[in-house]
Amino acid sequence: MYVETYFGRALFNEVSPERRNVWFDQCLGFDPLPADGGEEASKNLRTCRLHDYLIAVSQARPTVDFIEV
Repeated sequence: MYVETYFGRALFNEVSPERRNVWFDQCLGFDPLPADGGEEASKNLRTCRLHDYLIAVSQARPTVDFIEV
């Protein structure tokens, strides 16, 4: 319920098992981002570097604060 509503778990379950395998420094992210007009669909999920994805999400969105590590 909570996970399905806020994290879109069903989308990640639709991704093929080969694309679900990610390393510790990777994540599945939307490309293009939904905030940039991209569609929230499993076909738009890509494996990307976690650090780069967090920076991309936070840079153009003033409501998200990115903490430099």
